[in-house]
Amino acid sequence: MTDLSELLAVQDLDTRIDQLRHQHETLPERQREAAARKELAGLEATLAEVQDERATVAAAQQKLEREVAALEAKKAHASAQLYGGSVVAHKELEALQHEIDTLGRLMSEVDDRILEQMELAEPLDERIGELTPSLEEARAELLAAEQALAAATEVVDGALRATVAERTAAVAKVPEKLLGTYDALRGRLGGVGAARLDGARCTGCHLEIPAGELTEVRRAPADEVVYCPECGRILVR
Repeated sequence: MTDLSELLAVQDLDTRIDQLRHQHETLPERQREAAARKELAGLEATLAEVQDERATVAAAQQKLEREVAALEAKKAHASAQLYGGSVVAHKELEALQHEIDTLGRLMSEVDDRILEQMELAEPLDERIGELTPSLEEARAELLAAEQALAAATEVVDGALRATVAERTAAVAKVPEKLLGTYDALRGRLGGVGAARLDGARCTGCHLEIPAGELTEVRRAPADEVVYCPECGRILVR
C-alpha cells in the first residue's frame, strides 16, 4: 500500500475510535444508571425530610410526657400530704386540694397535647412505611443499572483498546511528516483529516470538486499529497 492509503487506514481507525468513545459516553445503560441514581437520591432526600419531621414530633411528645411525669409526681406528693394525716389545718387542706385539682387539669391539658403529637406522627409513620420499600426497590434498580453499565462499558472499552492497538500498528506505516499534517487537519476539521476521492466527490465534505481542479488532482503523482479544494482535507485517490 502507498503512504496515502495507509493514512486512510489510520483515518478509518480514528473514526472508529471516535465512534467508540462517543458510544462509551452515550450508552443507554449510562442513562439508566443516571436515572436510577437520581430516583434514589430523590427518595433518600424525601425520606430524610419526613424522618426529620417525625423526630421533631417525637421530641415534642417526649418533652410533654416528661411534663406529665413531673405533674404526676407533684400530684402524688400533694395527695400524700392531703391524706397522710400530717396536715390538719383546714386552709392547708383546702390549698392541697386546690393544688391537686390544678395539677389534674394541667395533666389533662398536657395529655391532650400528647394526643395531638401522636396524631401528627401517624401520617408521618405511614409515609415512612411507604417510602421504605420504594427506597429498597430504588437501591436494587441502581445496583442492577450499575452492573449493566459495567458490562456494557467493558464491551466498548475492550473494542476501544483493540482499535487503539490496531491504530498504533497502522501509524507506524505512515511517514511522520504526513502524519503530523493529518493530525493537524483532523484536529480542526471535525476529526476527519483524510478522505477518499469518490468519483468527483470528496468523502470528507461530500462536495463535488469542480472539473478544472479535479483534473489537477487526478494528474498529480500517486505519491503526492493533494488536498480537497473545498474543505482542505488530504485526498486519497
